[in-house]
Amino acid sequence: MQQVIPPFRASRHVHATLTDGGGMLLDTRGRGRWHVLTATGAACWPHLARGDVTSAADTLTARWGTPTGRAHNDTLALARHLLMARLLRPYKPLWRPWWRPSE
Repeated sequence: MQQVIPPFRASRHVHATLTDGGGMLLDTRGRGRWHVLTATGAACWPHLARGDVTSAADTLTARWGTPTGRAHNDTLALARHLLMARLLRPYKPLWRPWWRPSE
């Protein structure tokens, strides 16, 4: 059974510094707080910042050979943690009455 979380994006208050060995996320609200990412977390961040859990899990599978199911569950757990820390935020697309998708 696939676990689902609502759509999300990176908070506008978060600035990332990423390397192959890990990463740091700076939350600029208030006093500014740094959050450390492991190498796997740093590999997932660019995908999670766009709200793409599947792509983040695929990165773990391709780079480290993590089984697909485990990669997906671990990526969801990371996304939930980042949502609770307010580094990711729930995303609700803006409704624009003048914009209509092409048919």
